[in-house]
Amino acid sequence: RDLHSFPTRRSSDLPLREIVDMVRGRFGGDLIGARLEQGECPVYVLRWRMPDASVQDIRVDAVSGQFR
Repeated sequence: RDLHSFPTRRSSDLPLREIVDMVRGRFGGDLIGARLEQGECPVYVLRWRMPDASVQDIRVDAVSGQFR
């Protein structure tokens, strides 16, 4: 997925690139895929390969950047 444009992103949402950089800084590892769940409180769901090769889904508030 092109990290520079996320088609369903609202102007109040943080850019996916910023979220990816934040998650990488906190956990290490690499992005496998991402989606944006719309709603009253939109959430990015990132499928993430951790440094130990495990895969986790990480949920981040799209407006505040807080981990959920």
